[in-house]
Amino acid sequence: MKSIKLKIKSCSDPEYIINKQQNYTYGFRKLYSNNNLIDNKSFINYLCEKFNLNQTEYKSLLSQVKTKLKQTQTNKEELEEKIINIHDEISNTEKLILNYDKSIKNDLSVNKLRRKLFKLKRKLDKFNSRLPKDIVFGGYKLLRQISYLSNNKKQNNDLLEEKLKEYHNNRLLPQYILGEANQKGNRFFNFDFKNKSIIYKPQIGIKIELTFGNYSTY
Repeated sequence: MKSIKLKIKSCSDPEYIINKQQNYTYGFRKLYSNNNLIDNKSFINYLCEKFNLNQTEYKSLLSQVKTKLKQTQTNKEELEEKIINIHDEISNTEKLILNYDKSIKNDLSVNKLRRKLFKLKRKLDKFNSRLPKDIVFGGYKLLRQISYLSNNKKQNNDLLEEKLKEYHNNRLLPQYILGEANQKGNRFFNFDFKNKSIIYKPQIGIKIELTFGNYSTY
């Protein structure tokens, strides 16, 4: 299945949409950081009440959190494998250097091996420092840039404001809502592709119309 990103041209209530996104984002981070309570009914009720989530929205949130947890675990396992491989490469390189004839220790090949060893150790330090770190919502690289710019706020004020805005925008997650088999689709939306319109129905009495641009031949 391929997802198609539609270009939204208008929204009848953008403030409501942003508010729903913010609640979804806060709920996502809260559930992610407390994933040991995924099956705790009291915590689930607290989460739904605090972030105004109905049952379907919570199920959708839970599905996304589980996917992110799995991705994070896979990334850590891949990083651990890289660390083991670098350890082996460092060990083999050190043996090659030690076994080299001392009379030709200034030979270009030996120097090349030493440079390689230095680079491998730097790479190992970098990977080891990343291993215990958890996911950074908004982007780790962007957060480092903000931290660096904050050292001189007066001089970097404009760029700092720009990066902070980008960081906060990145932290805002798109709302994800699962369809339901017993509803023959997604009961929160009516799709009118002919007129390039979508009606979002988050709850009884609220209907929000979104219009979108041409989506080519899809």
